[in-house]
Amino acid sequence: MKPEEEVKRLSKLIRQFESVYKSTTDPFQRDRVEIELKKLKQYKKKLESFHLITEDEKDEPEFYDELERFPHLKKVVD
Repeated sequence: MKPEEEVKRLSKLIRQFESVYKSTTDPFQRDRVEIELKKLKQYKKKLESFHLITEDEKDEPEFYDELERFPHLKKVVD
């Protein structure tokens, strides 16, 4: 797998874990997700430091809260 593809994959995983972290109320799950998020972010940062990857290759969209489409559900989760 190319480094650019790996960075894209990591970005997607990070967004998914962040979504889980924001939506869960279970403290044990939050702890597990937080640990995994730290690992993924460190790995991504390390990968980016070793390879020259342009912003176009990263193809990272800005953070998008999936619950924005459902305001009532967002209120319940928050």
